[in-house]
Amino acid sequence: EPLFRSNGMEDIRGRVILESVLNKRYLYAMDTGGFRMGDQPNEIEGPEPPEIFTIVKATEAQFSIKSAYDKYLTVTSAGELIGRAEAIGTREMWEPIFQDGMIALQGVNKRYLTADENGDVSVASPTVVSGSKFRLLCSGPRQGEKSEKQVEDEEAEDDIRDFEVNYVKKFQSYQDRRLRVADEDNKTLKQAKTTGRLHEALLDR
Repeated sequence: EPLFRSNGMEDIRGRVILESVLNKRYLYAMDTGGFRMGDQPNEIEGPEPPEIFTIVKATEAQFSIKSAYDKYLTVTSAGELIGRAEAIGTREMWEPIFQDGMIALQGVNKRYLTADENGDVSVASPTVVSGSKFRLLCSGPRQGEKSEKQVEDEEAEDDIRDFEVNYVKKFQSYQDRRLRVADEDNKTLKQAKTTGRLHEALLDR
């Protein structure tokens, strides 16, 4: 599934990946409940399941993050990032800051999620540093955009409608220079097309 970079809360949908601007590696959830940055991503195979997260929006300015293990990302009092919570509480809330196509995540401790060059992750930086900058990559179409399947369905609908218009032009006489095309749903024609009965179905309309 294609990914796009989120530029704001309104863009976030589907599954997400947090890509470090520092080294282009993805945040990786371990089965122990800890986190680290993953290996260099394979562009052909895409992200691994532990690198895929789900955003749960809480308010217009805050959200929670669920790992592939169905646990929420939590900030501990020591500034550690763990993923063992089964429900959302104060420590599972994150405030995103979007700027120039990047995102910084501030925890309840007013510190930022930060990755270092060794791949270690913490929520201890009081300011946004280079390791605190991520790209939030989302799956699915942007707000207002149509999915590939929606586009294909609409194109198929248009093809059948065009075929019917041309068919009518061929066999129907004009009345006041207007074509009389049936207002019925094209679902019947779609089914007829797949079974090879399109011409017969058009005659029935």
